[in-house]
Amino acid sequence: MSGEARGLIALEGRLLDELFEVLRDAIGGRRRVLARLAAREGLDAGRALEELGAFPAAHCSARDDEALLRPADCTAGGDCGVDSECPLVHEGGAQSIARSATASLLRSFVVHWARDLPPAPVARLADLEQPIAAMLAASPRVGDEAPPRARTSLMVLALAARRGGPFGAFRAYLRQGEFERLAAHLPPGSGREVPELRPVEAWVRRLTLLECALVEL
Repeated sequence: MSGEARGLIALEGRLLDELFEVLRDAIGGRRRVLARLAAREGLDAGRALEELGAFPAAHCSARDDEALLRPADCTAGGDCGVDSECPLVHEGGAQSIARSATASLLRSFVVHWARDLPPAPVARLADLEQPIAAMLAASPRVGDEAPPRARTSLMVLALAARRGGPFGAFRAYLRQGEFERLAAHLPPGSGREVPELRPVEAWVRRLTLLECALVEL
């Protein structure tokens, strides 16, 4: 992703949800909606639409319900029977999917939709785990005897950090509903007593109020 934005980007949650639904349709053969979305946002989807039109989706081992297509599950160069005709795989095998026109278009949507907000207090979603864990540990509501749901915030983050993003376009992401779950299970004021945790909690609360999603590029 040389020359492109990197780090955590906040955007309206409804837009990320729309992008996932449109992409799901495009993978299934209904690409006009993606073309209309790109036109609405002033983005060129031509090459991505060509790739998706030639993509043998029905036979792809990397299809995934959550991330739609996970390069980590791609078997190109191994027991994949369609890698020679797959437009997403070039020299470099599965890793080349993240350099496809489709992945580039997805990143362009995210950068185009980025909210002008104070920068994130961490560089990566996984880096949120330590301050979130510290806030939970500081809260009297989350002791050793607390039920597992008290640590839902950490479970949501762990899932996001390991699943990757569609077509390898994102390193990680949290949709609005997931971000709201994270915030809802973080006891109010849990970062108040520790100076370095205070801005993290304030940032989480603000993004929740603004109905944001997070994408790590």
